[in-house]
Amino acid sequence: MNHHDTGNFSDDLRHDRPFGDGALAQTVTTDSFDVRITIVAECEITSTETLDFGTQGVLGTDVDATATMEVTCTDTTPMTSA
Repeated sequence: MNHHDTGNFSDDLRHDRPFGDGALAQTVTTDSFDVRITIVAECEITSTETLDFGTQGVLGTDVDATATMEVTCTDTTPMTSA
């Protein structure tokens, strides 16, 4: 699920113009423009540890291992871990 946002940005644009005598005159123009962004639904898993299951042959049972991990998802992206 992607998240879409739209809006309008408005700001003052300032420009300094030099006079012939070295003084500056400042021109201020206010303008606006439309903006849009699409946030792609995404999760990132990071860890500073290696999730090491050791050396295994044919598996007849579960092999457990642990490591600390961090999951970061974009806002409104559903995520579960088990």
